[in-house]
Amino acid sequence: MKKIVLALFLIIFFSCKNEKAQPKTNIKPIQNKELIVRLGFKTNVKDEFKILLNNIKVDEFQKKNIQVRETVPPSSGFESIVANLGSDVNTRNLLIHLGKKEKTVVFNGIEFSYGNKNILVTKANFNKFLNTNKFLTLEDNGFVFSTKRINGKHNPAIIAKKKLLDSLFK
Repeated sequence: MKKIVLALFLIIFFSCKNEKAQPKTNIKPIQNKELIVRLGFKTNVKDEFKILLNNIKVDEFQKKNIQVRETVPPSSGFESIVANLGSDVNTRNLLIHLGKKEKTVVFNGIEFSYGNKNILVTKANFNKFLNTNKFLTLEDNGFVFSTKRINGKHNPAIIAKKKLLDSLFK
């Protein structure tokens, strides 16, 4: 009888799993956060528009720039530019450069998105989130900009304010 009990004990002992149970972990989906800038516009002159992200800190000694360039044709309907500036965007220097030729640009919106945060800039909230330099004037009628040459120079740009970037990245 002792042999039978011992045999049953050995069978039960060796047939049990010795694996430890894996602790359950809550896997959260990784959200891909990329800075995307969308411009909806029409213009009266063919030119090259640029969306620039400058002075992105790589490490304590290096910085990099990201530049998206697109040649835009004159158009009667609205065109769009979508610039994906990536996920490594630890900077506070975002510019939209409106080319080298004098022109009129009509926007129907400028959208900035990062992760699940979106900000649509219209004429109503333009001054809250963006600035212009001296080569660019916002007209009274609509969301219309005119570029101008000053002392032979022409460098029209829309500059993102700190408030816009803070709203996106926080």
